[in-house]
Amino acid sequence: MSLSPRIDAVESSAIKQNHALNGNFDIWQRGTSFSTGGAGYGADRMAHFIFNSTITRESSDLVGSTYHARCTMSTAAGYTYIYQPFEAANAKALHGKTVTLSFYARKSAGYNGVFATDIQKNSTANTQSGGSWTSVGGVSSPTLTTAWTKFTLTQTIPSDGSAAGLRFAIWGGTSTGLGYWEVAQIMINEGSIAAPFQRAGGTIGGELALCQRYYEKSYDVDQAPGASTSQIFYYKRAINASEVDGATFHVEKRIAPAVVLYDSSGNPNRINNVATASTAQYRFNKGFGYVAVTGGGLTANSAYGYFYTADAEIN
Repeated sequence: MSLSPRIDAVESSAIKQNHALNGNFDIWQRGTSFSTGGAGYGADRMAHFIFNSTITRESSDLVGSTYHARCTMSTAAGYTYIYQPFEAANAKALHGKTVTLSFYARKSAGYNGVFATDIQKNSTANTQSGGSWTSVGGVSSPTLTTAWTKFTLTQTIPSDGSAAGLRFAIWGGTSTGLGYWEVAQIMINEGSIAAPFQRAGGTIGGELALCQRYYEKSYDVDQAPGASTSQIFYYKRAINASEVDGATFHVEKRIAPAVVLYDSSGNPNRINNVATASTAQYRFNKGFGYVAVTGGGLTANSAYGYFYTADAEIN
């Protein structure tokens, strides 16, 4: 199936919520620049595979966007893959339905590599890269220009277990002219016509809360995890010589998350004023009960500061 620009149209049955979280690239809790390092997550809910390339947050000149994602090729073999795996219940809600993927994209003048997009299925639910991903209806390769252009792709999701896992994917690379391509305002709506872009959470605050179901941090929104900072988000009481009170998450997590603690110098598995390793204990979807300090040495009822990250992403 070919992918081509199309004019926004209004069809009452097509105006549905956006099933792509953080489609406008508003939320970047992990940082704003990601270099070659294989698979991972960059902008919230946007998984990636990076090879000889970088993904960066850029201030956007596209109407309706504060930021967009830029994928820059570091070598002629550079390649970047952006995708978003759906949680099992969200994938199942689309079974048997026709959906339309839409987004804006453009390239730099020197970029001459490939660019493609697809909606993909997997018989394994709740997986980012495991199992066998196949196309729902065929890979499409739009022709990019240096101007923002809206592209759409309409496909019907199978209603059986072959689509227990579901994701959209956008990728490009191998540019002999190097350069970059950019993407913004990703949306998946039910129906055969692309609806006007809307955030899945409605507002920036709503979008952040949806993203925090999968990942959150106690740092300020513009501080990358592990930053060195004089500010401590949590000061908690030492329960005894080897335990410090825990924290409640901002948003209940998808699953019990992996929690990493940091002191104010950015050292992982540490809390302030304690030289030995510290780990969060009793990890639940709503928070962790206490911090266990290896070797003890705490003063009961004294306060100790720390930051945390809590990761419940689909891996």
